[in-house]
Amino acid sequence: MQRRLELWREEWERQQTGKEAQAAAGEGPHPIKITLPDGRIIDTSSSTTPLQVAASISEGLAREVVVARVNGELWDASRPLEQDCHLELLKGAGVFWHSASHLLGLAIEREYSPATGEHAESSAKVQLCDGPALSDEKGGLGASTEDFAELEKRVEAFAKEKRQFERMTVSRDFALQMFAYNDFKREIIEAIPAGEELTLYKCGEFIDLCRGPHIPHTGLVKGFKLVKVSGAYWKGDSTRPLLQRVYGIAFPKKELLKEWLTLQATLYCFLQEEAAKRDHRLIGKKQGLFMFHQWSPGNAFFLPPGAKIYNKLMNFVRDEYRVRGYQEVITPLVFNKELWETSGHWQNYKDDMFAVTGASHAHGHDHGHAREGHSCAHHHHSPSAGKEEVMGLKPMNCPAHCLIFSGGHYSYRDLPLRLADFGVLHRNELSGALTGLTRVRRFQQDDAHIFCAEDQIESEIGGCLDFLRKVYSIFGFEFAVQLSTRPEKYLGELALWNKVASRAEDALKQSLSRFGHSWRINEGDGAFYGPKIDIEVTDALKRKHQCATIQLDFQLPLRFGLKYQGLDDAYHTPVMIHRAIFGSVER
Repeated sequence: MQRRLELWREEWERQQTGKEAQAAAGEGPHPIKITLPDGRIIDTSSSTTPLQVAASISEGLAREVVVARVNGELWDASRPLEQDCHLELLKGAGVFWHSASHLLGLAIEREYSPATGEHAESSAKVQLCDGPALSDEKGGLGASTEDFAELEKRVEAFAKEKRQFERMTVSRDFALQMFAYNDFKREIIEAIPAGEELTLYKCGEFIDLCRGPHIPHTGLVKGFKLVKVSGAYWKGDSTRPLLQRVYGIAFPKKELLKEWLTLQATLYCFLQEEAAKRDHRLIGKKQGLFMFHQWSPGNAFFLPPGAKIYNKLMNFVRDEYRVRGYQEVITPLVFNKELWETSGHWQNYKDDMFAVTGASHAHGHDHGHAREGHSCAHHHHSPSAGKEEVMGLKPMNCPAHCLIFSGGHYSYRDLPLRLADFGVLHRNELSGALTGLTRVRRFQQDDAHIFCAEDQIESEIGGCLDFLRKVYSIFGFEFAVQLSTRPEKYLGELALWNKVASRAEDALKQSLSRFGHSWRINEGDGAFYGPKIDIEVTDALKRKHQCATIQLDFQLPLRFGLKYQGLDDAYHTPVMIHRAIFGSVER
């Protein structure tokens, strides 16, 4: 902590000296024009902050302002304005919680510090990871609910000190030096694209890599409560370190915290009663719809009444397929490992697949017809004849549909090609994650893949969204929509993502805007092969479940060498759209 502070002071002083030199050379602050939402214009100097603008309007407004929006960008209320701008003064609950998470980070570091904390033996293991509002991830603490009281006292003490949040833009090298002790922070820094601005925030002795913005000072946090701890793998990857999440809630008034605690206690009792009444596992047993058995965990047995419902759901979708131009196919259940290596699933999804082995037998079956000028990525003979070969039960249908496309000859006149598949899928879910029909190991999807030209993306996505609206309106579902962009762990070349996927994201945004339903962006949560649209439905207890999905894919067509003949007689690579409306029929 002391070394961090020294580095901060040295860099801060260096930057201040540079600003003073600029001012002396006539490059310093200059008058700027601030336009407020009501059209009022304020002329002032560039050293003016949004908080000072609020104070010039009224003291009451200045007390309520938490953050600002400057030319559409969220901005610290205490950060000086730099140029002519449109200014909005906001209250911003998310910023409030984010700032409270920094207080929690400081409390954890102090609690586990060898000089001041009660857990000196753990101090060498403490590395804070990242702390977005509502999902703080803290690593290596070994903390428990027994530690909550002491951590809460520390947070309350820091809040009363009214510590300000200071912001500083730094270079990548400086940030790596600042967090040389923290493997997680260094990984985050190294993943930030070159040229993107890196900012640090300091609050007292706590310094963190953070985009901001933050509340003007910690004194605005009046009520704070830690609620639970849980485990989480770094980046959601079970091969990475196991971390610990610490969850808390913060309020600008103590009265609001008291009201929240009372409401939580009431809601908990109510939800426990309602959840017991509506538990689909109990309903399924009572009505004789389905059952489970210990000899096949995570795999549902659908009894005659349940099978009727299951088939009714699939036939409903089949009827829609006929009027929407989909063609149903049936594909194998098991494929050689080489297929999954070609698709990239073996490298990125192997732990979630069921692998089987068996002696390979030579065979002479016809595998399709490769056309001139087009090399298929799949093999036309057993790749390991006479040897024990590793096979994988399919967790999804997309590679099989790629094989179908590669085995034919398609031109631009055949696109879009919409292939639908109710094939049985298997995923090796952890036993602790299995919850009735909402998460199973064996399931069927109303799965389909659309092969289209790039200029058909927007219309095809529009068709998928229309399909989704039709189905969900019939079932009376409320749903939320989000657009998930490129993840940290992606497949293929970054240049392709930057070039093609950015255009695809624009097409998705256009389709969503025309859809007419509210939506939000979920940065960095896309599939490893492309951006996607996720849809969450709300159940009777207002819990959210991810069901439908619409995903763009530029990688599988490349990996399987898929081509169609264009109007120019040249061969082009199609775009692949993965989509499901129910998600799984079980769910």
